[in-house]
Amino acid sequence: GQEAYLFLTFTTVRNLPWAAAGHQVAWEQFLVASRQTAEIFPVEKDGQLSLDESADAVTVTDPGHGFKFTMDKKEGRITEIMYNNRPVITAGPRFNIWRAPLDNDGVKGKEEQWRAHWKPLGRWMAAGYDQLTCQEPEVRTVERKTGRIDVTVVQRFTCRGRKTGFTHRHLYKIYPGGAVEMDNTFKIDEGAKDLPRIGLRMTVAPGLEQLAWLGRGPQENYPDRKAGSRLGRFESTVDEQYVPYVVPQENGHKEDVRWVF
Repeated sequence: GQEAYLFLTFTTVRNLPWAAAGHQVAWEQFLVASRQTAEIFPVEKDGQLSLDESADAVTVTDPGHGFKFTMDKKEGRITEIMYNNRPVITAGPRFNIWRAPLDNDGVKGKEEQWRAHWKPLGRWMAAGYDQLTCQEPEVRTVERKTGRIDVTVVQRFTCRGRKTGFTHRHLYKIYPGGAVEMDNTFKIDEGAKDLPRIGLRMTVAPGLEQLAWLGRGPQENYPDRKAGSRLGRFESTVDEQYVPYVVPQENGHKEDVRWVF
């Protein structure tokens, strides 16, 4: 095991006026010292990769596993990953700092709050975070003696109407067998402050509905609201992550996630 926790739950032993027998009153978790292993999932290395590179695209394949990795060099992002001859990723990962503003960021129905510097929404719009321009990326490929193929992409993004921006370096380590390990480094210009978020967006293929994760759950939880969500391995569906709040806002988030698939 990667981690071990002692989980204690306290329940009623008989029917009571305020709860039936078996009702959970409280719970607690304690971390137990355990051996940590380096790999969460062992990487298969029994295949053979092939690299095909042109002026417009990078394609890495492993026919024995039905694996195909395709990158658009002009855009600097993946256009397709296939495994077992089935699409898995159809777009991305792509650098992203924007998210839909919440009412706490600024009431979107009030026009003045889109310009108000005392509201995050006004500051984000003034900084041009809602629209980034990407310069042509730098793409490099390396074939390793181990059989692994590395694809490195360096991109420069600037904010709307400004020279202020971000440099994003992502390294894809593609292993024989079709496993892809990704390392990302973000460099933020000194003038870029108070970002809505920073990370990546990507699109998975339709039909990948089943979801499992090791982290806090099973309900949604956030940095300031996670003490009531225990650590564990949970299973659900993508559709079930949506929470229909009256005013649309962030939902379905999970904290302290070790892995998800």
